[in-house]
Amino acid sequence: MRTKRELNQSLGEQVVWLRASALSFDAGSTSESKRTAVAIRTLVHDTASSRGLLGQLKMRDRMTWLSSVQFDGTGFTGPPWLESPHEPGFEHLPGMPQFTCTFDQWWRGRLFEFNGSDIDRA
Repeated sequence: MRTKRELNQSLGEQVVWLRASALSFDAGSTSESKRTAVAIRTLVHDTASSRGLLGQLKMRDRMTWLSSVQFDGTGFTGPPWLESPHEPGFEHLPGMPQFTCTFDQWWRGRLFEFNGSDIDRA
């Protein structure tokens, strides 16, 4: 088991990597979305044999989670990401995320429906 100091050091590294990936993605490297997804999984995903870093630090469920679109009780009122302007239904979402939710809402909340199945982040 890692010490709290080691966990905090790992958290700092994840934040640095996320910032670098965001800058690279914003500069046009869309493949950075895959590295971003891996970092998010490292931070929050729990399995039968492992816990996400924020859970190990007892931070995940105390944090306020933000979304660019509102959570309506069962899911988000629209996809909480920016789509390509070339895709049908594109809507520019200006500014920073403005809606709050719990981690469970953010992680398990319905993002959209595909072939009759709800799709969430988990």
